[in-house]
Amino acid sequence: MPKTSQMHTLQIRITRCTLQEAYASILENEKRGYQQVGDIGETRDQNGAPRYIVTMRKVAEE
Repeated sequence: MPKTSQMHTLQIRITRCTLQEAYASILENEKRGYQQVGDIGETRDQNGAPRYIVTMRKVAEE
């Protein structure tokens, strides 16, 4: 039976208060092998302050 490679995707969500912090987190995690998935999302908390959400993934082979 031929040996096959399985791919596992590790996904993380990052929430930051400012857009600058979100971009810094993206760069930091890209150095660790993560890739950004989609766009940076923006939500508001209960006080109306913005929150930026970034989804990143890392694909690991076994």
